[in-house]
Amino acid sequence: MDKRKGRTIKSERTSTRLQHSLDYLFDYYYQAKKSEGRAENTLKTYVQNYNYFCEFLDKRKIIRDIRNINVEVGRDYIIWLRDKKRRFSDNCNVPESVRTVGLLPKAINTRIKNMKTMFKFLKEEEVIEADPFTYLKNVQDIGKDIEVLTA
Repeated sequence: MDKRKGRTIKSERTSTRLQHSLDYLFDYYYQAKKSEGRAENTLKTYVQNYNYFCEFLDKRKIIRDIRNINVEVGRDYIIWLRDKKRRFSDNCNVPESVRTVGLLPKAINTRIKNMKTMFKFLKEEEVIEADPFTYLKNVQDIGKDIEVLTA
C-alpha cells in the first residue's frame, strides 16, 4: 500500500477493466494504424465508423466492453444501420429530403469492414481472445439495373 497522499495507483482491477474497454481497444488500434503511417482521411474514417458503432451500443444501453460484443450484437448493428440509422448527421449541410432512414448496403458494408478489421487486428496482436465479428457476412447489395444507351 502506498502511503503517499494524492497519488493514484493503478490497481489490477482498473487495468483489467481497461483491457476490456472498447474505447481503450479502439485507441490501441488507432495508435497502431497511425504509427503505420495511414493517411489522415483513413484515420478519420476509423474514428467515424467507431463512433457509429458506439452510437448503436449507447442506444441499446450496451456497455462498451469487449466481453459484451459478439456476433449477435454485430448482426443487430447491421439491422440498426439498415433500418434505423438516419443518413447524414445533423451537422451535415444536406437537404432534409436526403436524410432518410437506413444506410445503403455499400455504406453498411464499409462500416462493418472497418469494425471487422479492428477486431481482427486486436485478435492477431493477442490483445483480445476472440474476434467477435469473424462470422459476420456483408449485406447483399442488390444494385439497380443500369439503363444502357443504344446507338
